[in-house]
Amino acid sequence: MKKLPLILSLSLCLTTLVLHFDGDSLNAQSAFKERIPTAGQPYGIAYDGENFWYSEVQTHKITRIPPSGRAQSYSLGSHKILGITYNPSDGRIYAGSEKSLIVINPVTGAVDSHIPMPVEEIAGCVITSSIWYLLEKGTGRVLFYDPALKRVSGRLETGHPEAKDIALYRGTLWISDISGTIHRYSLSSSSLTGTLQGPADSLRGLCFVEGQLWIVNRQGQSLQRLPYTETDFYITSGEIKYLMKVKISISIAPSSRGSLIVLLPPNTQSQKIRSFRSLEDGWNDRSFTVSGERVLARPAGEATSRALTARYECIVTMQNVRYLVPENFRPGQENLETSPSRFYTTASQIDFNGADPHGRLTRIIRRLRQSPSEYSPGLLDLFEKENIPARWSVLFDAAQSGKSNTVSTSIQAYLRNFGWVPVDSAAAEPFREFSSALNLIELYRMPDRGTRRISQVYLSSEANPSAPGSVYEPLASAMEITLERK
Repeated sequence: MKKLPLILSLSLCLTTLVLHFDGDSLNAQSAFKERIPTAGQPYGIAYDGENFWYSEVQTHKITRIPPSGRAQSYSLGSHKILGITYNPSDGRIYAGSEKSLIVINPVTGAVDSHIPMPVEEIAGCVITSSIWYLLEKGTGRVLFYDPALKRVSGRLETGHPEAKDIALYRGTLWISDISGTIHRYSLSSSSLTGTLQGPADSLRGLCFVEGQLWIVNRQGQSLQRLPYTETDFYITSGEIKYLMKVKISISIAPSSRGSLIVLLPPNTQSQKIRSFRSLEDGWNDRSFTVSGERVLARPAGEATSRALTARYECIVTMQNVRYLVPENFRPGQENLETSPSRFYTTASQIDFNGADPHGRLTRIIRRLRQSPSEYSPGLLDLFEKENIPARWSVLFDAAQSGKSNTVSTSIQAYLRNFGWVPVDSAAAEPFREFSSALNLIELYRMPDRGTRRISQVYLSSEANPSAPGSVYEPLASAMEITLERK
């Protein structure tokens, strides 16, 4: 995914970063909690209410895996098979093949019949009582076949020629492709309504089992459950947990007054912070908030030297989040969080009911990509002119084990119904897809619109940093991060 280029003059007050990693490096398969080993090169997947089934392209076999785990394979001879599905109306397994569907008896593994189909090669199929959905290999086109009339009654052009399989769930078609992306389409509108991420280059078949999404990981030779959460506006998938320990060294003048505050990792749609605790005496981690976010705080007057240390640990649970802004999007009603108002010069400028918020955001992204030199503290002014709250955040890339370029900044814009969207993750025009990656931990974010320099540590003018009228001066700091996979 193309990123917006960043040319920063934001005076990031991170002067040193030392990284330590324990455990395995991050990989796509680490997101899955449950898996069933397979043999060969699995492709399709089905579930008959009790047993899992998978197909093998090279060996022309289908395999049944019962709850006991004792797999039983059946050879289909020379028949080429790809995606498979279970038809509850006749209790048979249906397999996509060349110009036909192969009907298989799940008790004997024998081929019951071939049903001719007007498709050169069927990569995946879904069988319902009224419509059979057939994924055409090499085009990504889904044909709607009427078994009563024995003809194609409609089609869905996905634009994904590398599509591998399809599944049907709650009135939506889910289509996997070789990039590891799963696309969700509405059958009522024939439009894309969301995407989520699976294992890249290895994703093949998919099916739903009691509301849970299961996929075929070909390279990993397994059937895996892919955890996800879906809404009308975004889908989260995958999960990985870290024990994160952070040490922050702070430079401060001994004569300073007021209080010191350290910004902490926030809870977001893509990350959840649990079991937080301070590891250094003198820091209060329970009593104070700044702009609604919890902070570490201590009186500045207690500093006896120019160097202080703050240390904390927490459990960070990360997920992939994919946002999709639908065409002709108009924001609906929502219980607005209070934080967007902090990212305007004056709260009266907020107009969440303004016309075409995505169109206004698109104008900004297009301008930024044409003139990347505009990345500066003044960038937020562009968003404010378009009446969109925006803020900076600082990210840590957990996948870059042992590398120096692990901290970066991201610009986030607030879209009603979506929340804070990472603008620099926007895909190509028309900029309707955004994502928060599984590996990007948000360390901290700018506390309000008046903060023109991003820092993790501030000196507050008041002894109570939560007091109205507090003025925050950014301080230089160095940070060490230790991650341990849970």
